[in-house]
Amino acid sequence: MGMMIPWLIKGGIDAILQRREDSTHLLRYPLLILGAALLQGIFRYLWRININGFSRRSESDLRSAVFSHLLKLPLSYFHYMKTGDLMSRLTSDVQAVRELMGFGSLAIVDCLVVISMSLSFMIAIDPWLTLWSLLPLPLITVTVRVFGRQIFQWSREVQRQLSELSTYVQENLAGIRVVQAYAQEENRIRTFTDISSDYMRKNLWLATLWGVFWPLMQVVAGV
Repeated sequence: MGMMIPWLIKGGIDAILQRREDSTHLLRYPLLILGAALLQGIFRYLWRININGFSRRSESDLRSAVFSHLLKLPLSYFHYMKTGDLMSRLTSDVQAVRELMGFGSLAIVDCLVVISMSLSFMIAIDPWLTLWSLLPLPLITVTVRVFGRQIFQWSREVQRQLSELSTYVQENLAGIRVVQAYAQEENRIRTFTDISSDYMRKNLWLATLWGVFWPLMQVVAGV
């Protein structure tokens, strides 16, 4: 439906410029555009509801499966795996999988459909102009490769820092009596502040990469 709207706009503009239809018949183009936009909104709403519902159910099932698996592991496994790391895997990592299965799958399918239909319409209108419009594709590939590598690396760093932060909080809460008995509150607060600051700094840098990547992609794609 999203691809039909530009096609209808094209038909209306061509009809006006070439004076093929009178003003009464031209009114059908705005009505068709409005109808296509309405259908697009309905389909997108239903699609998002179903996809997001599926991803939420998958998240719940995955979290339950991971928790059940942890209960069956031998004690030796927990000697070298930190509790905070396990908590991070059960929360943020599972949430990342849910986002991939929800918005990620929706974006991939939407992108494939839009690209295939756009190319079909463009080739039908003007093959040579379509070929010229595809020339920036190598720039898009290079941009995705460069930024994708950095985003992946810093995403891993953010996850690792969150695991360290969760581990530190869990250890101090579990041993709060020892911390208070030896009057280590100030030292623990300073250490927590340092770890939290590192987590914030890495998150801000990751957000900066995303903030540069998407506008740059739009600029390159608009070339």
